[in-house]
Amino acid sequence: MEAPRTPETVAEDIQREREQLAQAVSHLRSEVRAATDVRALLRSKWPQISAVATLAVGALAFRAVLRRRGGHEVTRMRFGRFSLVERG
Repeated sequence: MEAPRTPETVAEDIQREREQLAQAVSHLRSEVRAATDVRALLRSKWPQISAVATLAVGALAFRAVLRRRGGHEVTRMRFGRFSLVERG
């Protein structure tokens, strides 16, 4: 059978629970701060981000060059924002 709890043991248990809760909240705050740190994410992924950005700019430039070279274009059909174009 369990011994009766005294007010002192109850107070100690409450204090211990408060300390554990404070540690858990502190740990959770640090994890949330790390998870939402955009600068650290950008720093860690910078090579991939710069490579993708370079490819995207290159693709847009290539498309612009092709459009300029296109010469004669005839629009055959339109479907909303889409159109069937004959080039050449």
